Amino acid sequence: MSLSQVFVFVTVFLHGVKAQCGSTTIPTGTNVLQNVGVYAANDIYRVSVDSLTSSGFTALATSGKAKVATTDQSMCPLLTCMMELATNQKTSDRSILQQHNFLGGLAPTGYTLITPTTKMYCVKFQGDCGADVPLWRYYKNVGINGWVHAYSFDPSVAYAGYTRELTPVCYMWSTTTAVSTCGDGIAAGRLGTLTAYMNAANYIGANRDTWFTTQTASTNPTEFSYQTYTKSADLTKVATSMPSTADTLQCNCLQKVVQAFDKQPGLFGTALAPGLGSRFDHKFYLESQPEANLLFEQYELTGEVFYCVLSRGTCGATVAIKKWFNIFEINTVYTIDGQADPGFGYIGGHVLCYTWATTYTSPVVCSVLTTTVTNGQISYVQAGTTTNYLQGTVAVLTCSTGYAASGTYNATCLTTGVWSPAAITGTCVQVCTAFNSDPFGTITYSATPIIATTTATLTCNDTTKYAVNGASTATCTAGAFNPTTLGSCTRTCPTLTITSGTVSTFLADGTTAVTAAPYFEGYTATFTCTAPSVVVGTARATCTNGAWVTQGSCSS
Repeated sequence: MSLSQVFVFVTVFLHGVKAQCGSTTIPTGTNVLQNVGVYAANDIYRVSVDSLTSSGFTALATSGKAKVATTDQSMCPLLTCMMELATNQKTSDRSILQQHNFLGGLAPTGYTLITPTTKMYCVKFQGDCGADVPLWRYYKNVGINGWVHAYSFDPSVAYAGYTRELTPVCYMWSTTTAVSTCGDGIAAGRLGTLTAYMNAANYIGANRDTWFTTQTASTNPTEFSYQTYTKSADLTKVATSMPSTADTLQCNCLQKVVQAFDKQPGLFGTALAPGLGSRFDHKFYLESQPEANLLFEQYELTGEVFYCVLSRGTCGATVAIKKWFNIFEINTVYTIDGQADPGFGYIGGHVLCYTWATTYTSPVVCSVLTTTVTNGQISYVQAGTTTNYLQGTVAVLTCSTGYAASGTYNATCLTTGVWSPAAITGTCVQVCTAFNSDPFGTITYSATPIIATTTATLTCNDTTKYAVNGASTATCTAGAFNPTTLGSCTRTCPTLTITSGTVSTFLADGTTAVTAAPYFEGYTATFTCTAPSVVVGTARATCTNGAWVTQGSCSS
């Protein structure tokens, strides 16, 4: 291989290899950055986006807070900027080791990799992608089980018996980081198809050119006539213009992409008859990440621009577009999700940005409901982040204090742009306030909400020991119950019997007679003896804690 060939090989190799991060741009997009916290259960510590309280963990407010990325982005790519924070659980004591699992994502020996509901990504170096909150890890030796670990976002935090490592595991984002709201979609009229074209098959080596463009022979006849290009395939959809203020759907995070063409016909050559040292290659790149010409390159901007976004899901863009470079043919190509890698000779493969599926349809918007309801109003649970009444939005009838919705009280905006049902026909009716609960009973209502004619019924949980003392039912009428209060479940005593005597039972006042059960706490009883028996002691008893207490009896 000649020296010049070595230079060419090194140059094209560098062309396809990403440099170190160098990005200070904070990841954008809906829910890309999410709050993350430290949780603890006994001596097990774990960092998580997902709440772990249902698993017995407690959130540690004293350990600080941060935001973590939940997906990688082209502006903060996984290989050069971000790493996935893996969660590994030790088999012996179930303690947690969180780190970058370098070896193909494999867990260390003795650990099992846990896949959380929400993945976590952070950066390796402070300042990359705007991340500046360190994640600190602590360690403690526990004897036969080795080391256990704890975590914090605050270096001043101390855990008993733990030592903080000298350097952070990685860096995350401040909870005060401002993340722009990108939008809920993009108007279909703003999108165009990105199509792959290839020059004639007789162009080989460095003359082989695959051109990915939104243009056609009718929109750009000059460039299409430069060489003979044949359509290969439609790849994806990209935005061909920025949104207008008149668009219902606004995508606020579009990134400008520029097209460049390296057309070198070579010594004594032409576009149709290339000469010595010729090369032809189209490529595009983010304007925010300009690509300077390397050795032997003469790329010039063609004037074509289009737009994409930096994170999956932003504005409805779900298709990752990857950039590749053939080091032998000097040919830049692009693939999307679901396509095989281009194969031998191609390097790169990093995600440039995200685009729209060829089947993408813009989400629709419903008209605001005009229903008016006395003592209530229509409120909306918006499905969109920036667009009101987007498909999926739920309209709910909300009533004023003292009133509740009766009838059809909600509607959903369908993908057809209409509400289902078409109108909210419910009304706001006056309600009664529910009774306070009874510690020994259950109150049930014949209807909810508690509107007119609803009956409240109190039943005691243990009817062998308790009974309702007072009203057991009440009916809602014009916003108030009748009667206004329910009784209470009160401890009862069994029927009192005295051998050779007759018992009379009274209320707690001692004068109002009670002729039948139940006999409640505090009731009193007196007895007389049948001759020839006489009273021994006191002829009186009191219902106390479920039993009659007396110091008298009938004796002959």
